[in-house]
Amino acid sequence: MNLDSENEHPVRKPSDRRQRKREEKRLSIMAAAERVFHAGDVTNTSMEEIAREADVAAGTLYNYFSGKEALFMAVFERKLSEVFSDATAQWTSDTPFKDRLGKIIRLHLGFIHDHKGFYEYLLSLGQPDYTQPGTFSVIIDLCESHLERQTAAFKAAQDKGEISEALPPQFLSRAMRSLCWGMASDAVNRRKTHDLNTQVEPILQLFWKGITP
Repeated sequence: MNLDSENEHPVRKPSDRRQRKREEKRLSIMAAAERVFHAGDVTNTSMEEIAREADVAAGTLYNYFSGKEALFMAVFERKLSEVFSDATAQWTSDTPFKDRLGKIIRLHLGFIHDHKGFYEYLLSLGQPDYTQPGTFSVIIDLCESHLERQTAAFKAAQDKGEISEALPPQFLSRAMRSLCWGMASDAVNRRKTHDLNTQVEPILQLFWKGITP
């Protein structure tokens, strides 16, 4: 018996296969939900609509998510993780800090612009309580982790003399977050009549003026 050959190709346990299939189904449902959310009004979207898009029985959705809110949060978390990953790549690049900052602002505003309906629904859920576990917990944890990376980027820029040290890096990072959240609120109010991409350069210049000597 060739033991080395057996070790190279371990037999998957039935539980592993079931877990993999379950995760594949979960991701398939999330992809269907994202398509439905983008196509219409998230607030008025029903689980039945998502089930039809996912080609599963409506009851099947509840085997994976407790309801539409939980499903939405899972979709939004994944999309937010993607944009934060792209932002981290920009923050850690070797380009001049002002160029990085401009790309970060464009990235965030572009994401908000493309997901206005998502933010409209998110804002309808109420102001998150940052001190208590709940609906927003995963999103809050994700944002806080990104905030730490963003703060480190501002600190590094200050250490290199690229920007002023007059304001703490934590303050600058939170100012960036408040700016993006404010633009999200504004985008929801204006809906499709307002193109956020036109705001990138004015915002960059305003922010840059405040962080350089």
